[in-house]
Amino acid sequence: MITKEQAKEKIKGLVNEFSNLTKEEMNSKSENQIKSEFIDPFFEALGWDMRKDAERETKILKGRSDYILKLGNQEVFVIEAKKINVSLTEEEGRQAVSYAYHRKIKFSILTNFKYIRIYHALSNIKNIDRNLIFWFEYNDFEKNFDKIWLLSKENFEKKEIEKLIPSKDQKTAVPIDER
Repeated sequence: MITKEQAKEKIKGLVNEFSNLTKEEMNSKSENQIKSEFIDPFFEALGWDMRKDAERETKILKGRSDYILKLGNQEVFVIEAKKINVSLTEEEGRQAVSYAYHRKIKFSILTNFKYIRIYHALSNIKNIDRNLIFWFEYNDFEKNFDKIWLLSKENFEKKEIEKLIPSKDQKTAVPIDER
């Protein structure tokens, strides 16, 4: 199992690598390159095995989620990846939240590595930005690492991220069979 300090160092390395890209290099990278060069290693640094824990290109409604991360058989969050030059607007957030919402998954992540946005996906489907738990730009990952660490496999196993769900949304986060 990876330690928090090891994860922080690995992500710091990814941020340095990303920082060294020219604007032209950033804009020329395909979504698949962003996923393999930055997003996969980012989540691997947080303890996820992207070969075993990630289900890729899952068909949901009329689209496909880039990743669904799982703990065992339980789906815990959706990741929607974009190219670096794609703005992460409310519309892109709606796509990520919609995929999670329709699978009854509590969390969704929208990222192009330059930015990462984490949403609570089982509340307010109309105004997606109200579901935003937090977001960071890559050069703030180290400064905000304690929050980034909440995305670690270890913290999902401990349900630490659940503490970020607003109390008014807590009951919507409980599966109906548990209520």
